[in-house]
Amino acid sequence: MNDSEPFSVETSSKGTTPPKVIASKQYVYWFNAIVKNYKTYLIGIIAVAGTNIVDVFIPKLIQWNIDSLQSNGFFHTKLLLLLVGTYFFQLACRVIWRRSLALQSFKAATRLKSEVWNKVRYFPLTIFHKRLTRGEII
Repeated sequence: MNDSEPFSVETSSKGTTPPKVIASKQYVYWFNAIVKNYKTYLIGIIAVAGTNIVDVFIPKLIQWNIDSLQSNGFFHTKLLLLLVGTYFFQLACRVIWRRSLALQSFKAATRLKSEVWNKVRYFPLTIFHKRLTRGEII
């Protein structure tokens, strides 16, 4: 199986058994990570959806307040309270989103970086001094 191919088909040498599809290691790795932390990802997706819905709703509330001001000469307090509540809901969704999805990506990047450095530490030092620049190492 080649790593550049997402799936490969294997058959027996006799050709009598049906082919079986083997998923690439990279997809299995991500699938296992998502299954392991499914609650975090689900909460993050719901928070992102809540943020997106509120992003559409806030300008509409502002429009309704401006229309009320033009027609009646005053703001409706219910609309203003709803606008403030919507801002707080948006803040809560953004915090939850960043605490769930962004934190998961930081944890995954840290784990991957540590795995790479655990392998690289056994390389001879001449590789780092002669073949790679400091920027490439960092």
